[in-house]
Amino acid sequence: MKPYQYTALTGRCAFRTMELLPEDRENGGPDSPLACRLSAVEWDHVPAFEAISYVWGTTDETAIIYCEGAPLVITKSLHTALVHMRLADRPRVLWADAVCIDQSNQPERGGQVGQMQRIYKNATGLLVWLGPDTENLAAKDAVRDVNRVSEYICNKTGIQPECLPDHRDIYQEVIFANKDTLPPPNEAGLEEDEDESDGGDGGDRKGSADDVDNRLWKNLRWFYSHNYFTRVWVIQELNAMQLNRTVYCGHQTIDWHCVEVVAGYIIMDTGFSRKFRFSTAYCWWAAIVSTDRIRRPKNWLSTLYLASNFYSTDLRDAVYGLLGLITVSGDSGLRDISYDKPVALVYVDTVEAALVHFRNTDVILYAAAPAVAEHRRPLIDEKGNVCDDAAWPLPTWAPLWNKPMLFRNPFRFGRALPWQPAGNQQSRPPVWSIDRVGKTLTLLGYLYDTIELAETYNEGWFGNAVIDSDDKRRVAAATWTRVLHLLQKAQSTERQAAACRPDVPQTASLLTKDVLHAAAVSLSYGLDETSTPVAEDDLDDDDDSGALPVLLGNFVAYLELLVDPETLSAFVPASLLGQGDGRAFGKPVWDFTYPASSLFVTKRGLVGCCISTTQPGDVVFAPYGSTYPTVLRPEYGDTRRGAAQYRVRGFSYVNGVMRGERQDDEATTVRVA
Repeated sequence: MKPYQYTALTGRCAFRTMELLPEDRENGGPDSPLACRLSAVEWDHVPAFEAISYVWGTTDETAIIYCEGAPLVITKSLHTALVHMRLADRPRVLWADAVCIDQSNQPERGGQVGQMQRIYKNATGLLVWLGPDTENLAAKDAVRDVNRVSEYICNKTGIQPECLPDHRDIYQEVIFANKDTLPPPNEAGLEEDEDESDGGDGGDRKGSADDVDNRLWKNLRWFYSHNYFTRVWVIQELNAMQLNRTVYCGHQTIDWHCVEVVAGYIIMDTGFSRKFRFSTAYCWWAAIVSTDRIRRPKNWLSTLYLASNFYSTDLRDAVYGLLGLITVSGDSGLRDISYDKPVALVYVDTVEAALVHFRNTDVILYAAAPAVAEHRRPLIDEKGNVCDDAAWPLPTWAPLWNKPMLFRNPFRFGRALPWQPAGNQQSRPPVWSIDRVGKTLTLLGYLYDTIELAETYNEGWFGNAVIDSDDKRRVAAATWTRVLHLLQKAQSTERQAAACRPDVPQTASLLTKDVLHAAAVSLSYGLDETSTPVAEDDLDDDDDSGALPVLLGNFVAYLELLVDPETLSAFVPASLLGQGDGRAFGKPVWDFTYPASSLFVTKRGLVGCCISTTQPGDVVFAPYGSTYPTVLRPEYGDTRRGAAQYRVRGFSYVNGVMRGERQDDEATTVRVA
């Protein structure tokens, strides 16, 4: 039989809907072949329709839907969803991209992608397809348990379940705002008696809530392990509407808001999440995907940053899949949606669009080098295939939007930051140019200094899971001991003359409050436990009370939790001990595996931290118009006055330059490859 042939759409603003025909009772009923009719519609006359949000799945597994009698090949994933959503007695008008867009027509595909947000926004409802049930009917128990935990959260917080849609950010407004009221899930009395369930996947429901194999936790882990939660396209689809979002899991249905609030509750306590094996589930994705932080951020780069943790089959969709949520000003190639463009060129388009739109150079802060030095960063899809175009390799100044950006968010929680390492942007506006032939970015700014000492650490080491594990604590302690040695070397350079005198007491080798405070501020990227900027110079040597700034006190207390007392006494004065809460210092926001970072000291004695690894010889550069300095690695030539070509390592916080204190240097133009 001849495959279905699409009729071309007559206008750029037209789109198609599909009428999914009911079961054919004379040809198998529920098992009858799928059949539909397609209709081209204009925005002036849009019929009522529901939009489907689903995972494409592998293209190796396909099935047939008969469109106006002719076969149309679709993925098995969509076919299964349509089987579950098909009505028995009447047609259902739907929109599904794989059917309603001619996927073989690249110009049409690009044009339809440009109006997908509008399509989803005009749907009467969103049908979310997680996937089919298991042979043991796990969906029934899982959906019931999600509903049950959702009801518990609402009862505990005094929120009516029907009022959940009124909250624009359920995690912040319901979970985080009530974190002192909500106990960890395993302390909430949510476990059930064995006879309350039919057993689901056949396991034993007995066991306390502290048992990781308790049926409740197993059901929730299974539910939140569906790949749907991780797909980049669902961000735009779920955020097009606040109401009428129905989740299908097999033949079970549940409201999206229940799914979202329970996911937020699970990730509220990273210790619980890790202990009960939710680290491998996708609760974070389900909790974050429909919040204002990703839907309506003040800075659309934050949307791309968060969305980098989601996945797409086509690497261009790491950007294209979000265009419905962002506003770009100026003449930019970013709006020219084309699946014929090299992936790297799409990512470069985002850099140029951000430079023009925001009138600063902060987009560079989202570019980070891998832990292992590489000449270039290959573009690799989720299957491990290299997607580079030989003519368009990705430059180091273009963010890898398709790779999870697990490094620290430069604008944590969206707060305004006072940092101006290159001075006031009004007096020193950004100066930049992009050479698309040479794939280089030229920037004007200050080359502050060269890194002389560097030590690698990991942000995850600040978490309770490391502090409470003997093995992990030993590994972290060894690194922090090396960091203390590094700080001691930096300090001894400045005090070398005094250190050689025989009358100088042994305590001269101890780290000063200034050096320890510089390290604490740098490791925290200038933010305290509430993500509020701290003053770098709030040490009062005349304070007779001996009280330390909170950040410094917590940092020293953290070191006390890891480093053995004898070793610590060789670096930290006894007067600084016992004055803080070590578990409050530097806590990672989520239960993730974080990439390697580094603490460094420059030749001038500046202490700083970088989101990637650094090495001696790297330079600290503050471009005009940037909130943070960036660490660059010279490729060749003079490394001090801009004659070299550089590669980006990552943004940094450098104590003593963040408010423009060192602008006596001459501005330099650098070329970044």
